[in-house]
Order: sequence, then structure tokens, then C-alpha cells
Amino acid sequence: MNNIDSLSLSLSILVAVRILGILIFIDLFIQKRDTKYLILILGWMTGAIGTSLGLYTHTIFGEMEHTINSMLGALGTFLVFCGALLYFDTIKPKFAYIGSVVIILYGLLPLVNINTGPSPGLIIQILSAFFLTFVVLFRRKLFLKLARSSYFWLASLAILTDGLTIAFALGVITPDRLALGFAGTTLINVIGIIFFLHLEYSISVHQIQQANQERLEEWERFITIFDNFPELLYICDPETYEVLFANKKFEETLGFNPIGKLCYKAFQNFDSPCPFCTNEILSNNSEPYIWEHHNKVVDRHYLISDQMIRWSDGRKARFEMAVDITDRKNAENRLNEHVKELESLNSLLVGRENRMIKLKREVNALSEELGREGPYDLTFTND
Repeated sequence: MNNIDSLSLSLSILVAVRILGILIFIDLFIQKRDTKYLILILGWMTGAIGTSLGLYTHTIFGEMEHTINSMLGALGTFLVFCGALLYFDTIKPKFAYIGSVVIILYGLLPLVNINTGPSPGLIIQILSAFFLTFVVLFRRKLFLKLARSSYFWLASLAILTDGLTIAFALGVITPDRLALGFAGTTLINVIGIIFFLHLEYSISVHQIQQANQERLEEWERFITIFDNFPELLYICDPETYEVLFANKKFEETLGFNPIGKLCYKAFQNFDSPCPFCTNEILSNNSEPYIWEHHNKVVDRHYLISDQMIRWSDGRKARFEMAVDITDRKNAENRLNEHVKELESLNSLLVGRENRMIKLKREVNALSEELGREGPYDLTFTND
């Protein structure tokens, strides 16, 4: 295979790799709608356009167009770097826009016959190598904290970029060896894509772990509140009847820790689920179910509120709060007894009064038969 064929092949593979980068970050943008993905898409797209232009001019005219190709390559590399920095919120998106304008203006100066010295591609290549080396050597903790795998690919990217930059600077990659240079660029792009994918994976895992930790801490705060609640609280699995949580008040009432035991055995001393269990009611109702119950084990009356909740591991659980209403219930019972006594006494007194009225009527009737006026005034009975 001659040099021209090798260069065409190297450019074609580089275009394909950059198109792959475009597709990957388009997919990420669709999922997350973040500005950094747009900048990365522009970076990979600009690089792909520049390489495609170089491939076209090389294939048609036998010589690569360097001015526009160098400017587009520099712009693509710069935007990809800006996208990487946006992952860590170290720059604002406007920095990418301002830098892009500067690169475009600098890269187009040769078209108006203004000699600018080093090409924008070479300048960005050197700056990229310096920046990557600095990050790998002096900011490694930032990446190691997130993921060692991401740092590994970043270090690989830095080493290859340094090598390619040194090769350009020393003139090792001369015009007749451009295929080798673009092959190295392709490898750097592949490792760059792997680095970004590792970074995405690491960030996603980190976010999941952080969310789980926050959820666990929030749950622990709730449990602390429940544990110190002045009324009886407990949570159990409606499928297995296992007690998942019981607060201190409940433990003190029972005299032991019921967690891990079967609720019907621990709370009611039954050998099978309670006949008055509310699990079936709760399964068809999202609202709290409120009822009263007398617990024979502790001989106390409770006003109970039951509701289905999500336990910390995601399964459904029955949450029950029981308020001791024994004193109120005893007061109600005493009141009912007093009412019954009063009703009995009232019946007795009313019966006695009725008998007295009857006797007075008989006395009045006998008095009238004897021609005398009745001694008792019973007009009040006419009503």
C-alpha cells in the first residue's frame, strides 16, 4: 500500500471515529438535555468536517488543504476540551463560544494574506498536551475521587497526545508520513471517546450512590423521629408479617424488642394472622384506615391508624400508629354505668310515683262516694 492510500485510509478511519463521537453525544444530549453535550457534538462535528475536507482535497487534488483543515481541527479539539471541563463546572459555556470565535478568526487570517506563524491546529495541539499533562500530574485526585478507570483513560490520552505533539514539533511526522500522524490522532480520538464514556458511567454511578446515601440518611432521620414518638409505632411486611421496625414506646409497652418477629405472635400472642388484620383493607385503599382495638396481651385500648408505605428497600409495608385511649375508654365505661344506674333509679322513682298517684285517685274516688271532697289535687296528671 502506497503513501496516498495509507493517508486516505487514515483520514477515512478518523472521520468514522469522529462521526461515532457525534452519535454518542447526540444520544446523551437527547437523554439529559445538557449544554455540554451540544458543545461536544459541535466539537466532534467540526473535527469530522475538517478531516472530511482534508480527505476530499487529498483524493481530488492530490494535496490536502491545510488552512481550513487546521482551523477546523483546532476548533474541534478546543470544543471537546471545553465539553470535558463542563463536566466539572470549571468553566462557563460562554468561554467555549468566545474561544471558538478567536480560533476561527485566527485560522482565517492566512486567507487574507496575513502571516500568523504557527497554525491553529499546532497551537491547540501543544496547549492540549500541556493541559492534559498538567491535569494528570497535579489534579489527579479530582479524577481518582470520581473513578480510577476514568483517570486511567485520561492518563493514556495525555501520554499519546504528548507523544503526537512531540512528533509534530520534531518534524518526525513530515508530509510523506501524514498517514502515521492521522493514525495517532485517530487513536487519541478513540481513547477520548472511551474516556468520556467512562466519565459518564462514573458520574452516573456516583449520582446513584449519592442519591441512595441521601435517601438512606433521610430515612434514618425519619426513623429517629419515629423512634422517639410518644405513641406506639411499628412497621411490618404485609406478606410475611415480619416486624421491620418498632419504636421505643412499643418496646417499653411489650417489654421486649419485636423486630424480626411475627407481628401477630409478638403483639397478640396468636399462632396465625389476626382475624381482624387490616392488610386486605389496606391493599385496596391508599387512605389511612382508622379503627379501635383492645389488646388483651397488655390489656389496653388503642385508637389505630394503618396505612401502606414504601420501606427503605422499596417493598410495601404496613405502617401502624396506635394511640392509647384506655383512660378515655374507662371513663366512657364508667359514664355508661352511671347512666344505666340513673336510668334504673329513674324507672324506680317513676314507678313509685305512678303507684302513689293511683292510690290518691282511689282515695279521692272513695271520698266522693261518701259525699266528701277528694283530699288530693291531681289536676297536674291531666297533662
